[in-house]
Amino acid sequence: MKYWPLLWSAFCRKKVRTTITLLSVLVAFLLFGVLDGMLAGFDGMVSSMSAERLRVQNRVNLIRELPIAYLAQVRSISGVRQVTPYAWMGGYYQDPRNQVTVIAVDARAYHECYPEISLTADGLRMMTREPAAAIVGQDLARRFGWKVGDRVPLRSIRQGRDPRVTSWDFHIVALYSATEDRQPANQFLINYDYYDSAISGAPGRTTLLVVVPQPSVNADEVAARIDQRFQNSSDETFTQNEREFGRALVAQLGNARMFVSWVLCAVFFTLLFLTGNTMYLSTRERIPEFAVLKACGIRDRVVTALVVTEAVLLCATGAVIGMALAAILVPAALRRFGVPTTTFSASVACWGLLIAAGVALASVAAPLRRVSSVQVAEALGGV
Repeated sequence: MKYWPLLWSAFCRKKVRTTITLLSVLVAFLLFGVLDGMLAGFDGMVSSMSAERLRVQNRVNLIRELPIAYLAQVRSISGVRQVTPYAWMGGYYQDPRNQVTVIAVDARAYHECYPEISLTADGLRMMTREPAAAIVGQDLARRFGWKVGDRVPLRSIRQGRDPRVTSWDFHIVALYSATEDRQPANQFLINYDYYDSAISGAPGRTTLLVVVPQPSVNADEVAARIDQRFQNSSDETFTQNEREFGRALVAQLGNARMFVSWVLCAVFFTLLFLTGNTMYLSTRERIPEFAVLKACGIRDRVVTALVVTEAVLLCATGAVIGMALAAILVPAALRRFGVPTTTFSASVACWGLLIAAGVALASVAAPLRRVSSVQVAEALGGV
């Protein structure tokens, strides 16, 4: 600690330059934390998805729906324990920016398919008794201030049969929570029968079928039986487990990891030049001061350690603040995307600190050579 005044005076020597460099480091690591944290959140979500629960979709693409008549046929296939329709309706509350994930399901079958969802028996009972009932995730209810008993009007791209009705009105009968981080608590669940009877266009179709195999049956075998059942039909199926389904959705975004890596490489390459220039100018201006320290008996390794510590503190401070801001922003952003996570990946934080240390050490490589070659008489002679 006895060398702290020397470090502090070095930081305060050019306050504007130090501040700009610190802000640059902060922004760089904030960008790193947000981008890499988002990717880590999506990867964690996909990895935590079930490898046994299956999703049946149209082989053409996810937009082309399946006939609801497939539900009974899938239920009759050997090895299937439970199946529920999963019809995406989508919508928004009051403003198009307030998007809501509205899913039409068979409430009882859905609860059996997703045991990680915590829901009361009374909520299920009320859901089956009232056609326009809805069960809402706690995170979504908290976002809009909804509570049990509220009547919520939602607008959707799916129009009802009556063209004069511009919104769908639902009665919230229960809230659900996710007991594990494998299922988001931000969905708006409605009755499939009500949705199917009120939708305009071609009724009797669903986006997906969610299937739970028997515990003793291999999920891949059940998936093969389902696809074989509907082979050569007008709506052939493609069945995969939830984990593979999630990976396929993420893959549709393109190689996001490579794109982010190139962006971050460019950012840190620029940051290295900036911090290196700052450290070079700082050490060059203090050559006489380093000579005085050496003349007073301070060893070369101590002077070198002071320069390295100065760079590490500068980079580490900016990195810690930037990563702390990212740790606040990333979970909130992931929840808006429906990713069930409330924590910032520790691996991202560790990598951020390692990169900060690497940038600091690389930025002082050239200044250290200049400081180590300082001749006391020559440096003091120019004072």
